[in-house]
Amino acid sequence: MNAKQFQLVQSHTEFLCREHLLADSFEVVETHISYVLLASRYAYKIKKTVRLPFLDFSTLAMRKYYCEQELQLNRRLAPSVYLAVLPIKQHRQRLYVGEGEGETIDYALKMRRMDNRLEMDQMLKRKEVEEHHIVALAHRVADFHGAAAVVHPTYTVGDFQHVFNPLQDLANYLSQTIGRSYEVLVRGAIATATLFVREHLPLLQQRSDQGLVRDVHGDLHSRNIFLTAPPIIFDCLEFDVAYRQIDMLNEVAFLCMDLEAYRADALSQLFYQEYLRQMAANGLDWVGHDELLTYFKLYRANVRAKVLALQAKESNQPSDLLKVATQYLHLMDRYRIELEAAMDQSVGVR
Repeated sequence: MNAKQFQLVQSHTEFLCREHLLADSFEVVETHISYVLLASRYAYKIKKTVRLPFLDFSTLAMRKYYCEQELQLNRRLAPSVYLAVLPIKQHRQRLYVGEGEGETIDYALKMRRMDNRLEMDQMLKRKEVEEHHIVALAHRVADFHGAAAVVHPTYTVGDFQHVFNPLQDLANYLSQTIGRSYEVLVRGAIATATLFVREHLPLLQQRSDQGLVRDVHGDLHSRNIFLTAPPIIFDCLEFDVAYRQIDMLNEVAFLCMDLEAYRADALSQLFYQEYLRQMAANGLDWVGHDELLTYFKLYRANVRAKVLALQAKESNQPSDLLKVATQYLHLMDRYRIELEAAMDQSVGVR
């Protein structure tokens, strides 16, 4: 849906669903790739008409396809939340969601609306996340990973560099806005990560050959988790398989890094250990690798810093975004130090 079409949605005092009245008014949450309409019981996600380097929602057919992909993939972890893909119809100057008369102007992914008080990131901010939440979440992720489809990519050093190094392109911007020390920090982290991959490429390939690269969630962080019983994990990456078909430890590292960004290191360690225990119970007792986990946490902190820096660069008020970006840059530097220490120790052992 393009901006003009969405303005048409917003201009209607009633936006009707053929199953029920959606709302006389509704809350809108906008991201860089979608609009989400929040009603009392349901949420309707509409993809923007955009084409970016990593996704293409530029045609009606593509938006329908990716809505269907999102529905199918997310039903693996959140079947009670992801309900249907529905057409958005325009008929006699009114807009409807659902089948019936009228021209199809777009598609919406219909979801059951959850209790926002149970969003994991909000609970972390309120310091309400407890050990039993983490244990249940670790078991949920491990069981999902154990059943996920196996893929067997063949890796090169460049495969890891091309997803890691883009932050270097923002080094000059970071230097100009938050200080030259951050440019130096970025270059140091990228150098350490590149060296690690060169030395450990056989390990990464071996893990692929062993079936440890799978079609998983791809975006496992606290903003995509409701701490219900059992936990509900939603909003997996549907638009690029390269971000979703990854080493399972890469996925685990994302949530561990996210917990550590909230200064919940003990919960991060608990999640990792409980995950490994459950994977062993599922017959996969060779998933863990502490050094590789640190590398993947370094990578994930890099990505978060990059995204925030890009958003800041495009924003009229970048200060808040840059403040959060610096937190991830410091976290990235912590992982760099830990990784270099582990690599030095490995050399000493050899």
